[in-house]
Amino acid sequence: LKLYTKVTVVAIHQPNYVPWLGYFYKIANTEIFILLNDAEFSKNSYINRNRIKTQRGAHWLTVPVNANSTSSINEVRIASMIWNKKHVKTLKSAYGKAPFFKTVFPWFEDLLTTAQFDFLSELNIHIIKKICNKMELIPKFKISSDYNVKSKRDDRLIALVKGVGGTHYLSGYGGLKYQNSEKFEKKGIDIHYYNYQAPVYDQLWGAFTPNLSILDLLFNIGFESTSALLKQ
Repeated sequence: LKLYTKVTVVAIHQPNYVPWLGYFYKIANTEIFILLNDAEFSKNSYINRNRIKTQRGAHWLTVPVNANSTSSINEVRIASMIWNKKHVKTLKSAYGKAPFFKTVFPWFEDLLTTAQFDFLSELNIHIIKKICNKMELIPKFKISSDYNVKSKRDDRLIALVKGVGGTHYLSGYGGLKYQNSEKFEKKGIDIHYYNYQAPVYDQLWGAFTPNLSILDLLFNIGFESTSALLKQ
């Protein structure tokens, strides 16, 4: 039997662009959330784009970037100064008839148009924190590059969890494919896996499309109901 003076649950994830609900569910169930900003950047992943729903179906909102094959996320620069105006225009067209458009759109338009960042990771972290504030989620955010961890894969995750004083590590179900749970246990970290299934809700534009950006949920059911889902 392990006895802890304090249980501190830690989760780690790359700073994605307006992530889906499951990303914020992970945040809602942690004391410390580490934004993995010094991992390798993968272009056209969820780090610089995410999906919304339009009359023609799922649509990617993409932040244009300058990056090469060896760039880490925190080295990636935003390549255009007008991308945010395009995203605002697309959101207005897609969700103008949504039930909560009048409350969500002005808030997010202001967030995007005032977020003047040169680096993608800074933009994404800013947006994630603003959404968390709106959802009344209050974990301690940490930035991985502040810890200067040079190890890779499991060793990097373990070092980061230990570095912030974590006792438990919360991982998505996909981590079972590449993480060695015994390695965490040997370092005194309990690892927990979860398989989040996002709820079905009323959407615009036909049959339900799962796992879109949290923006789709906000426009369709509003801030209060989305926050309630995260706290269940």
